Amino acid sequence: MMKLYKGYTRCIIPANTYKGQTEDVNTIGVKAVLVASTDLKDDEVNYLVEFIFKNADNLPHNTNDKFTTDYAVQDIPASFHAGAAKFYDSQGVKVNVYDGKSGETVKASQD
Repeated sequence: MMKLYKGYTRCIIPANTYKGQTEDVNTIGVKAVLVASTDLKDDEVNYLVEFIFKNADNLPHNTNDKFTTDYAVQDIPASFHAGAAKFYDSQGVKVNVYDGKSGETVKASQD
């Protein structure tokens, strides 16, 4: 599946996470994506993204990938809120910014 969809990543469920699970389990996972309305103020979204990164070490995750700004935006097909883009720009990471004019829509897929 990882060859078919770039958004998947290798994950390990550590031994003893679940009752009766005595060994690590190799599996796949997907990134969590925080979606924000364009009605939110840029400064509010910027603060939220900055808060997440400042507290990243306290967030649970089961991926071998380090949670960095580059990793967070990699393989995300949607444009970013201007407030999020402001944070990433301050970290030297460029993202596509949603401008409200592209007609961009989010489509769910069951593929």
